[in-house]
Amino acid sequence: MVEPTESETLEELDRFINAMIAIREEIAKVQSGEWPQDNNPLKNAPHTAAALLESEWTRPYTRGLRPFCT
Repeated sequence: MVEPTESETLEELDRFINAMIAIREEIAKVQSGEWPQDNNPLKNAPHTAAALLESEWTRPYTRGLRPFCT
């Protein structure tokens, strides 16, 4: 359970909510079979800068999909 504190700004709360919505959409793609259960953004998270900069991208989703990469 996540509970934001009163010190969080509305902008930060909106950013958090958008992240949760994006993660739920990714879960739906795995559930529907669009992405495999063993090779998807959720399973491979977090994506490091080194992983994102690899010359060959072999994952079934685009390199720019995750705005929350580390």
